[in-house]
Amino acid sequence: MLIDDLLKIAIERDASDLHLKAGNHPTIRVHGTLIPLVGFPKLAPEDTEELANQIMTDFQKKRL
Repeated sequence: MLIDDLLKIAIERDASDLHLKAGNHPTIRVHGTLIPLVGFPKLAPEDTEELANQIMTDFQKKRL
């Protein structure tokens, strides 16, 4: 799963937020309503870590 795919969907649907929480489907907020992206699997802890690593700098990764 790539963060770019999730961000593209968020932009296409005019979402203000993208929520990534282990145990849940990736979720977007559209006009105040949370919408699970059920076309994607529920996220495991490893998935959330992988998605975060795709957008963090090396400095941020070391700090975390």
